[in-house]
Amino acid sequence: ERVGVRDVKVAEWCARQAHGHPLFIDMMTQTAGGGAGDGKDVLGLDDALWTVIGQLDPASREVLEVTAIAVSPQAFELVGRAAGRTGEDLARSIAVLRASHLVQASGARGRDRIEPYHDRVRMAVLAHLEPPRKREIHRRLAVALETSGTDELESMVAHWRGAGDDEQVARYAVLAGDRAREGLAFDRAARFYMQALSASRPTDVARRGLLEKLGDSCANAGRGKRAADAFLAAAEGADAAGALELRRRAAEQLLRSGHFDDGLSLALGVVRQAGMRMPATPLMGVMLFLFLRLWMRLRGLGFREREATQVSPGELTRVDMWWSLSFGLAVTDTLRGASANAQHVLLALRIGEPQRVARSMAQEAGFIAMSGGPVSRREADMFERAHAISQRGGDPRTIAWVAAVEGIAGYLHGRFASALAHLERAEEIFATQCVGAAWELDTMRLFAVNCLVQLGRVVDAEARASRHLRESSFRGDLYAAVNLRIGFANLRWLASDEPDVARREITDAMAEWSKGGVHLEHFYELLALTNADLYAGRSGEALARFDERWPALRKSLLPWRVQSIRVLCQWMRGRCALARLDEGGGSGALLAVAEGCARRIERERAPWTTPLARTLAAGVAFRRADAPRATDLLR
Repeated sequence: ERVGVRDVKVAEWCARQAHGHPLFIDMMTQTAGGGAGDGKDVLGLDDALWTVIGQLDPASREVLEVTAIAVSPQAFELVGRAAGRTGEDLARSIAVLRASHLVQASGARGRDRIEPYHDRVRMAVLAHLEPPRKREIHRRLAVALETSGTDELESMVAHWRGAGDDEQVARYAVLAGDRAREGLAFDRAARFYMQALSASRPTDVARRGLLEKLGDSCANAGRGKRAADAFLAAAEGADAAGALELRRRAAEQLLRSGHFDDGLSLALGVVRQAGMRMPATPLMGVMLFLFLRLWMRLRGLGFREREATQVSPGELTRVDMWWSLSFGLAVTDTLRGASANAQHVLLALRIGEPQRVARSMAQEAGFIAMSGGPVSRREADMFERAHAISQRGGDPRTIAWVAAVEGIAGYLHGRFASALAHLERAEEIFATQCVGAAWELDTMRLFAVNCLVQLGRVVDAEARASRHLRESSFRGDLYAAVNLRIGFANLRWLASDEPDVARREITDAMAEWSKGGVHLEHFYELLALTNADLYAGRSGEALARFDERWPALRKSLLPWRVQSIRVLCQWMRGRCALARLDEGGGSGALLAVAEGCARRIERERAPWTTPLARTLAAGVAFRRADAPRATDLLR
């Protein structure tokens, strides 16, 4: 009524433009005046705001422009310095802006902060400022921030960038990156280092230092591929020892993040560059594996303890390279992986650095556990020594790693409840006491999900897998993002009665995975596809796929080295054979197939495998009309 807007369509236009905000409705109606019709002849909100701003005196308008350009709420004194206003002149301008509802302020003292009343106010101001004027205000704000003694490094980076001064952008971006890294904000640190690299042309030495910081930050944030790229760039032009270590770290990040083809190729190149050798053929791999294990037994596990500072960087790089290779090859080439870890143990014992010794012993115990069955005396001894050394040293990462491998070993032995306890303890230490443990956390969580499924806690497994998948996808972590959609983790879609989704997730995940060789992931893909097919009554497809892929899987030696893979493969094939009979396909020969699978599993003689063997045998007995035997076996 005050401004005479009576037309309903104009009122509706004003309300829509203002998004229901009372202040903006008031501004719109003031500028709409007596407008009529469909509202097209009435100004939009930005224009209405600019009309109000245009009525300001020059001093108030300049203070508003500085406030709009500022990337965060700033102190009155700093805004005044950038706008060239002080004392009563500044106070009067702020009062005018507050009365016009263009800014909001926390008080009236010089240290109190001011900011635009709403983002739409900021947008209206910025839309009408010419680029040279924006650059000038950015420069004034940057200088004001520098002279005020503030520690707002991020704001300085933004304002020097807005001012177009790349040298100052690089300077403050490095400082901001260092601070973010000290505060464990690794993603932010990486962004600042990338800004510093793109904004300037530092000397080769400074550039390599920045790239190494970028690689560290990306690695600690769980972004393995980006970390590897940074380390490889930093290696260019570095001295021989430095380049070797940087390339080793790049290989480790590629392997940990699931980029196995590139990671293994790079790792093997580093091995050759360091004067180390890997067996060229499977036969040589077997011979080296047996020789190293024999030598380890003859040599014993004693060592002379030395601090890392007492060991040459070259020796540390070599032992760490074997560490990287041992877990990288464990899921691709089991014999060479076991050989690599044996060399890892022997070299760690030789240099005597306690944390590396404990880590290598735990890893070796994990390799021994792959064979399944009862826990051997050697495996128990390895874990006992690793625990004692890690506890004596007190390094959280080593303590967590020993607990982690003990959890994985428990899973391999079929002791799922105790394995889960070890894995959860390790996860807690990695998460709360260790920096940059993304790969370790991924591994703990994957095995924990497997344990939960084996324990029948599918609902818990589903909740954890879904949460971890979101996190890993956000980080671009291929290793976790693939593994959390295949294998036992894939059962969550079957539990929700969504077999088509389960199959699509498997296909999408493996489309991103390595196409070279046969990895643990290829076994988990087969397991997930088999479960999805049997759930959907497609046993013919499941059996045909298993028979097609089994030769390559067997040739990889994964079933030979890892009892759980060997057992689950027989379990898959036996179930497929029985289901195929039930669906009216195949012949009585499939009963013999299932019976053979049951016998092979029974021969494993492990507490967790025997029920699987007897379940299959009961299925065979039932289909042979021997109900009493089937009942006894099921009981």
